[in-house]
Amino acid sequence: MPQIDTRLIQTAVMGGKDGDRPVILPEEAHNLDEFRRQYGQTNFWCGTLLGGCGEKLMTKRYETKVCHFAHHPDRYGTSAECHRTSEGADGADHLFIKQHVKDWLTGQGHAAEASLRTLGTGPGDAVDFWLRATEQHLRFELRPEDYRSWRKAAESLGAREGHVEWVFGPENTITHDMVARQGYALRVRCETEGTDRRVLIGTVTADRPVVWDPLATCRMTRVGIATPTLEELRAAGKMRIGGMRHASLPTSLPVAGPQLVFAIDSGATAPTGSPFDESGRHLYMGYLKPTAKRIIRTMLSLPADVPPPADDHVYQLSGAVRILITEPVGAAQAYWAVRADAVTRLNGIAAERTGLWRPSVALEASVSLPAPRNKAARKEKNAKALATVMEPLPQPVHAPQARALREKLQGIARKRDTTTWKQLSEEFDIRLRQLSDHTLRDLLVEVDQAAHGDSLPLSVLVLARGGRKKLPYLGAILRSLGIDAPESGAALQQWSTETISRIHEAYGASGSVKPDEAPQRTSSGPANEPMAVTLGTAYRQLGLLRGKASEANQVAARATGLRAERLSAVVAETEAHIRLFAEVRGNDKALRHWSEAGKQLQERLANLIGHSPVSPQATTSRPAAATPLPPVTTEKELFSHAPQSGKAPAESTTTMAEPNARNSSHAEALAEFTRLTAEIETARKGDDLKTVQIVYNRANVLYSRRISAEEKTRFASFMRDIRVWCAAHRSRPEAGAALQRIRQLLTRLERNRGKVPTSEIQLVLDAVREIRNSADTPLPPDEEERLARWDALVRQRTAEEQETLPPAAVPDQARDELRAASGSNVPLAPTRPGRLSRTAVERLAASAREILMDTARTGGAVLTWGDLRARLKEPLPHLHPDDQGELLVAVDRNTPQDEPLLTTLMASADISQHWLYPHVRFSLHRPRIPEEELAAHWAREILKLRQIWRHR
Repeated sequence: MPQIDTRLIQTAVMGGKDGDRPVILPEEAHNLDEFRRQYGQTNFWCGTLLGGCGEKLMTKRYETKVCHFAHHPDRYGTSAECHRTSEGADGADHLFIKQHVKDWLTGQGHAAEASLRTLGTGPGDAVDFWLRATEQHLRFELRPEDYRSWRKAAESLGAREGHVEWVFGPENTITHDMVARQGYALRVRCETEGTDRRVLIGTVTADRPVVWDPLATCRMTRVGIATPTLEELRAAGKMRIGGMRHASLPTSLPVAGPQLVFAIDSGATAPTGSPFDESGRHLYMGYLKPTAKRIIRTMLSLPADVPPPADDHVYQLSGAVRILITEPVGAAQAYWAVRADAVTRLNGIAAERTGLWRPSVALEASVSLPAPRNKAARKEKNAKALATVMEPLPQPVHAPQARALREKLQGIARKRDTTTWKQLSEEFDIRLRQLSDHTLRDLLVEVDQAAHGDSLPLSVLVLARGGRKKLPYLGAILRSLGIDAPESGAALQQWSTETISRIHEAYGASGSVKPDEAPQRTSSGPANEPMAVTLGTAYRQLGLLRGKASEANQVAARATGLRAERLSAVVAETEAHIRLFAEVRGNDKALRHWSEAGKQLQERLANLIGHSPVSPQATTSRPAAATPLPPVTTEKELFSHAPQSGKAPAESTTTMAEPNARNSSHAEALAEFTRLTAEIETARKGDDLKTVQIVYNRANVLYSRRISAEEKTRFASFMRDIRVWCAAHRSRPEAGAALQRIRQLLTRLERNRGKVPTSEIQLVLDAVREIRNSADTPLPPDEEERLARWDALVRQRTAEEQETLPPAAVPDQARDELRAASGSNVPLAPTRPGRLSRTAVERLAASAREILMDTARTGGAVLTWGDLRARLKEPLPHLHPDDQGELLVAVDRNTPQDEPLLTTLMASADISQHWLYPHVRFSLHRPRIPEEELAAHWAREILKLRQIWRHR
């Protein structure tokens, strides 16, 4: 059915309905007059190559609206039906690309054939160029395809026409895949320049933003399009020449290194020109054996500073171990390999068990016999086995450095402290950073090798990254020193902790330990780690703070006057301090400051609460459950009510008060367990795996020891679900840092819902949007939905706050009047710092309106807050977000409803639509614009505003 054409069409073709010469209609009236003088008024068509109907178009000139093309109406004022979907300037980009790229190739001496291709959506899906002389094919793919369709097309074009050079339009999965394959990808976009569109070529790499270069600055070479950016990268050796003419760069998958052992194949050499070659690394051919799997022949990539593996040993892979995978380019070499940071040589027995090595002399049969029951006999047998299969200790190669490091470790022992390689490189020798794990292991062997055989190994004082656990190769060091140490990892960690305690006791008591005066092993348990003690104390303090805050709330409900106000203020401060614990518990320094501030709050609460007299009846009837339960329950507290095994029967006799105490203990444990389950659910919704694990461990202690069997049955499914959730999250790839930060911010808002003012919510949402805009990937739908809910809540709160002005927002000059009118001598709550009074907002709005009107008259560019600050006659402070909104609303309070808002000319720092623009329209009762149309609407409003104010 014919309809009236109301579309604002900006592009057309000349030369008939099938023409391929595109033009863009200017939006300004005076520019349209020049356009008509140059091209006439009758040679414009809704071209079929634009997806149009093929009918003629006319130019529409407006002074107060945007100029555009329109279909010729019939005598009834309607036009023929047209299904063209591209109305803007970018709708003819495929024709501009075809025209400009062909002229560019001709200017470089290439005779090219250009053609348009449809991939299912229209004639502008792709533009192909065939260079017959050099047999090169260029494809500009402007509409994204799915990967499988693109891969079939790439293989088909490559088989039929040889090498294909791909240039993509929007960034998508295929451009990311291309970067992973050849190190870079090329993109194309167009920018309006008068009645033409300028073509830009972008270079996409993995470690930098897209760099756009004009097409005229690029070159067509034998290996494809070379942009100035790409030539700089190739000249610096960061990008190989040839692109997809080479084999694809390998991708990688993480694997568990301790489960893989490797042996060199002495009769084979690594192939030259392998896709797994990397600068600073060497390839070795050999045999790989995963645990309980068959042996596989493959290649191993190791850093160049790692000593080459010997062919008469077997090695365990260590460090970050990954499987490298690439696509086949031939049939004579492997297309997967293993990449590792270091290797650890296995001893004779372990190497023989792998099946990759056999000793030249048979081992004693006694090595495989069961261990004797007698401890002395077992030690004697172990000594014989070690003497039989263990290689001689390596000769010292870092003797001076080893002596100096031993003195450094002795000083650390005197301070009763431990260290890590990172700390040693900063405090002792920076060259330690450049050493591999293999070299560091040998260095520690030399540190303890010169000592007496019965002395304690100082190498246990060097811990792994983080300063919590032993070095992963500590067992190899102890075996090299001939020390009888446990085989399992847990037992070795326990032995290491005990040895550290013994070293601290020995060096702390005498200042130094001689080799022949080493202390005997004591029965002391593992040394408590400083962080664990600090965290446990902080959790107990957290429980005390919560109890004090609850007690203070009860007292404040009964108190009156100034005491009630002080109690409420300190309770609010305490609750904020409690919420801060989740952020500081992972930082030692911040946790100490938090603990010190918490002690001060406890003292203030105790002073304000005071000591109320307790009646005898209350003493006997009120259970001890009024005392808050500490969140962390130690093992001693768990078993304090159980009878001790060494006591007489009379000491463990049950009294009449014990059932009541036991019931009270169960009730307290259940209340604490319920609170912990709520905290687990909140952390799980925020995808906070670390918090879920910490709180789950605390809840599991109560679940297994303190709550009744009926309650265990009720919570069994919940505990099982949490274990499954944690296992699934530990095994999945980590989300990007941007997504993790956004989830943390939104979770923090949800935890404090109802307690955070609107302005602070808006600040958090602004931070979320900034992180989202800078991220490489879009937000998942769940996070987008959460963000939309908070946006709706902010809009609702803003509307409600504008209707009623709370006392906290009363301007400074009216505070005394309001207090006098209320007849109260109690001081009102102070205004929030940094907020402007209404008078100041109105005064600044009047000045800002004059500047915006002047900008609209002269057709100037949009203004940022910095531009406005520079042009105002009076100083403009950095405004609170709420003050920004009030100022912009005040500027347009008297603007007629049928005119665009003057604040349309306000923009963000990146010259895009200001984020407060929808809020201003809502506050001034303007129609709501859908979010997907907001950018186009904002641009049209700016044009209308300039047209209206041009003649005022």
